[in-house]
Amino acid sequence: MIYAQLEIWKAACMDEDRSMQWMPETTSSNASSGDMSDEDEEESSTPPVEAKPSTSRATGGSHIHLWQFLKELLASPQIHGSCIRWLDRTNGVFKIEDSVKVARLWGKRKNRPAMNYDKLSRSIRQYYKKGIMKKTERSQRLVYQFCHPYCL
Repeated sequence: MIYAQLEIWKAACMDEDRSMQWMPETTSSNASSGDMSDEDEEESSTPPVEAKPSTSRATGGSHIHLWQFLKELLASPQIHGSCIRWLDRTNGVFKIEDSVKVARLWGKRKNRPAMNYDKLSRSIRQYYKKGIMKKTERSQRLVYQFCHPYCL
């Protein structure tokens, strides 16, 4: 729970100061296996590497969790509103409007060209078990909800 809260605070700090460049914690990638699970990265404890300056937040670092990436997309409706949008921001409910585009953006961010929505949704389903995300009460296709405290 403490680790989750720290991740939330770190993400919130990044949202507040968009001019601050984010430094990756690791450059580990599962690109060769085609497996997109960011859960593997959550389990590993690799030491920090020398940070490379990034020109924009969207390209900064491969160590980001899928839930953080989705919140990042949701935070920019003017750019990504056609592929993902909030349905109920207060309760953390959102809808993926264009699953192909979201998967493509995630694959680009994680340097995994073979990414598709089937692989991305597998990670989302893992988040159900971890209490990070859940399906909404009235289950709808491509509609998800962040659990507390991740919906903050």
